[in-house]
Amino acid sequence: MLTPDLSSAGVPLEASSPAMRTVVAIVATVAAHDVPVLFRGESGSGKSVLARALHGASPRRAGPLVRVDCRALEGEGLATARALHAALAGAAGGTVLLEEVGGLPKPWQGPVASLIEPTRSAGAGVRVVATSARDLEGAARAGQFSEELLARLAVIEIRVPSLRERREDILPLARRFVVAFTLGDELPPALTARAERALLAYAWPGNVRELRNAMQRAVIVSQGAVLDLDALPPKLSAGG
Repeated sequence: MLTPDLSSAGVPLEASSPAMRTVVAIVATVAAHDVPVLFRGESGSGKSVLARALHGASPRRAGPLVRVDCRALEGEGLATARALHAALAGAAGGTVLLEEVGGLPKPWQGPVASLIEPTRSAGAGVRVVATSARDLEGAARAGQFSEELLARLAVIEIRVPSLRERREDILPLARRFVVAFTLGDELPPALTARAERALLAYAWPGNVRELRNAMQRAVIVSQGAVLDLDALPPKLSAGG
């Protein structure tokens, strides 16, 4: 279920739950405004998927979306400087996505902050969008994260709910993943009632990413036209 404003973004989003419908509506509204956006939420909750949808629905959608995993950058080295420079240069006219920006090395937080201010005006060279599962305010108080960078990133903050906060999305997402992982012209197996109960009962600490992995496994090991409890990871069996 998508809002019309995001239906052309080319990124599948499941928003059957009220919590996720609210988030998708905010993303659809914010997409048209050329300002930095910070997506917050637990690991695996879908922050990067929403960031891609925002870019796809924005006036910059014809430009590139360049993703930078800040956790993969290290220290003050030349390689880090080159990686950041290449990302910003490659995103010209589009969007640079700083994934898990809390992992950005401290020496580069100030320089990155200085590059964000110009993106607040329409038509600037690059729009900056970031994601974070980290408590950035706590990191700033501890001197581990730049308060200036946080202030410049958080022009618009969007909190992405965990999967346990949007349980209405679990089964639609599971079915979507079953279809995606079914090979060729085969018919996707149907979830049994026992499998559905197990999916709904589980807490999903790894959120949508964990559900995706579970359904990929289930499709691989399932037999026949149905997908039953025994195809799911053993840790879900208690929910059946």
